[in-house]
Amino acid sequence: MSTRGRSLLTIWIALLVLAGCQPKPRTDHARQAEIGVEQLARTPAAYEGRSLVLRGVVSSAAGEEHMFTVIDEAEYRSCRELGCAAFEVPIAFVGTMPETARTVRVVGRLEQPEPGRYVVRAERVDPVP
Repeated sequence: MSTRGRSLLTIWIALLVLAGCQPKPRTDHARQAEIGVEQLARTPAAYEGRSLVLRGVVSSAAGEEHMFTVIDEAEYRSCRELGCAAFEVPIAFVGTMPETARTVRVVGRLEQPEPGRYVVRAERVDPVP
C-alpha cells in the first residue's frame, strides 16, 4: 500500500473512532424555562412526570437521606428567613448536598410516590451565582 493510501486509511479509521466516541445527546435543559417553587407547589399535577428546571432557596438538607427542601426565592428575599415560606418542595438528590440559604437550580422530574405527596428527583443541582 502506498504512503498516500496508508494516510487515507489512518484518517478514515480515526474518523470512525472519533464518531463512536461522541457523547450521547442530552436534553438541553439550558433552553427549558425555569419555574419557581410557588408555581410548582400551586399546580403540581401540571408537572407530574415531566422534566423540569426548578429554582429555589435551600431551606433544609438531610444528606444521609439524600433529601433537601427548597422554598420560593421571592418569599425568601422578602422575609430573609428560611421558615417563613408558604410553600416548600422536597428534592431527592444523590450527590453533594447544597448549603442552606443558597439559591439553586434543580434539573429533574416531578414524581408522586404516594397520593398527595410530590418529590422532585434531581439529576443535577447547580448553585446560582
